[in-house]
Amino acid sequence: MRMGGSPTECLLQDMRTKCRTVKQLVSYLELMEHSEALELLKPDEPPVITEQPMSLPVQEGLKLELTCRATGFPPPQYQWVKNGAELPYGCDSTLTIDRVSRQDQGKYFCIISNRIGSVKTYEVEVNVLRVQRHEQEEETPLPESSSLPYITQQPQSALIPIGHRYHLTCGTKGPVKFQWFKDGFRLHEGQRPNLHFPTFNFQDEGNYTCRVSNTAGNALSATATLQALPDQLDINAGQHPDVGRSMELSQTAADKVALVIGNRDYINLPEDGSPLVHSCSDAQRLASVLRKNSMNFKVVSMVNLTRVEMDKAINLFLDLLGENVYGLLYFAGHGFEEQGQNYMVPIDAERDWAPDEAVCVQKVFEMMHARGTQLNIFLLDICRKRAVTSQAYKMETYSFPFDAQLVTGYATCKGSDAYERKSDSNGIYMKHLLNNITLDVKVEDVLHRVAADVEDEVAMDEYTERQRPQYDSKTSSSFSLRDPVDPKLSPQEEREQRSGIWLELHRLPEKHVIEHRGCRVEVRFEHTNWLSNVIVVCLRVLELGETKICDASLSLRNLPQDFQDCHFHPSTTNILRQVVPREYQDEIRARTWKIDSSPEKEPAPVPVERISEIYNIQRLKKNLTLTIKLKYVLRGCEEPESKYEIKAFNIKEFGIAMAFC
Repeated sequence: MRMGGSPTECLLQDMRTKCRTVKQLVSYLELMEHSEALELLKPDEPPVITEQPMSLPVQEGLKLELTCRATGFPPPQYQWVKNGAELPYGCDSTLTIDRVSRQDQGKYFCIISNRIGSVKTYEVEVNVLRVQRHEQEEETPLPESSSLPYITQQPQSALIPIGHRYHLTCGTKGPVKFQWFKDGFRLHEGQRPNLHFPTFNFQDEGNYTCRVSNTAGNALSATATLQALPDQLDINAGQHPDVGRSMELSQTAADKVALVIGNRDYINLPEDGSPLVHSCSDAQRLASVLRKNSMNFKVVSMVNLTRVEMDKAINLFLDLLGENVYGLLYFAGHGFEEQGQNYMVPIDAERDWAPDEAVCVQKVFEMMHARGTQLNIFLLDICRKRAVTSQAYKMETYSFPFDAQLVTGYATCKGSDAYERKSDSNGIYMKHLLNNITLDVKVEDVLHRVAADVEDEVAMDEYTERQRPQYDSKTSSSFSLRDPVDPKLSPQEEREQRSGIWLELHRLPEKHVIEHRGCRVEVRFEHTNWLSNVIVVCLRVLELGETKICDASLSLRNLPQDFQDCHFHPSTTNILRQVVPREYQDEIRARTWKIDSSPEKEPAPVPVERISEIYNIQRLKKNLTLTIKLKYVLRGCEEPESKYEIKAFNIKEFGIAMAFC
């Protein structure tokens, strides 16, 4: 090959000199977006989706953006579709609506194609939130300032007893405008430095932040997570169960047991499947209510279970059942209905959901009835459409036992979806179930009220109006979820065995104390949010010793990455939490720990601890080794020092982990 030939010859000579391949040349041309040259060098490739669209609720009048991305050659073309109709302006990878309105809500997906073929993205549902009248009013002007806002006191996470008053505070320097947010949504009454809760309750739980602004700019506070702490004893609950009860409610149970499952983090979704938001929190909230003394259920509550784990959880649940026992199963997650049978989908199901990959509700009921249960209750917070599959599958049918007592509550009607809104703290069905489930009335009456309340909410919303809860009852007596437990209905040995199994499932390591330079740090485990397979490790400084300030935190740096991904999340690691004692009957206000404050001048500070959530404890296969970092300043010194302590906890001390081994 001679120099000075055609440009192509020069290019090839240069590539040979620099040891460059044609494949590298193609990659350079792709960066240059030189489509004409690529047509000659690059083979055709079908489109492959690399990013699926995701939708969050958007307020009316704001911008909506739905984005998907794909690879392929020739470069793929995009066509967005809304409710089955192609959008003339939706021909880019990102669909943008500058000022979204209620008419824009619906189901969207994108068809991505080139001359080789086409693919379709997941279908996402866009929910447009109405703007309240006062949101449209002109905002108050920002305070004048020449310097940026500075937050001097961050709002603190806390556990707050139900019914107590509480103030969440954001301290600042200089004139600023305050705006509080809960779970990312603006609070209309949150324009003051203190966010006031006259009587804190479950609906107030959430993640709170405060934005402070002036003419120079704005600053965002740290996130404070507030959780409700239920009373350990419901006063007078269960002491006089018949007082004030309807005469038709005369049933008693040998015991009451509930299995609560919430699946949210699905590995695979079908093409028209939508990511879930509230199923885990729905499970947590229901579990906390069922454990109240007034309800008196032994609860096993778990989230994000695979098929194998769901089968194991159901077997543990069955071990707790027996003669004259009430058994309740609640499931929130993806599901479907096929030939009159309902199916609960595990998080590891294949994209084509089929009955043989899911857990059949009717099969579980058959196994519950075989244990001699007095009453069986199913609460199914799932969709009831047909299976999403084009493949052949094996399906078994289960007959109804003639002598069984069964009540089933469905979040929606046959052939329809069950909905949730990201702006709410719970799914639509769970929101109204929580408002009614503690009523001391027939189970059927509870579910009837739930259905009526849901219908009232969705009737004027074209997006959710198809959700119509239903219930079926096959009972010959009047049962209530608050029916009292009568120990005489089962032998003492059976009662003790059932209690022993439940306690063993929820066994956790004993408290440990780390000591260094006289500083004592307590390491304590507890079940978080009333979930059986999510625990919290709590680190609390008990005594300062030779230090004037000490902070204990969990270090993840020595843990394998796959272990971290399975059991930890950065957003729930080393969270500072204030534990509000029950003795505080008067107004409670979050305060920072002032090291130099004198006990004669100021009351003792509210206890502060760092908490880290550990997820999927059922997947623990070996001893748990944690590295705890102590960062402290010795008295008389100014320089901080650090000390790492390693603590190992035997897997046998974690009941759920041992049960799933």
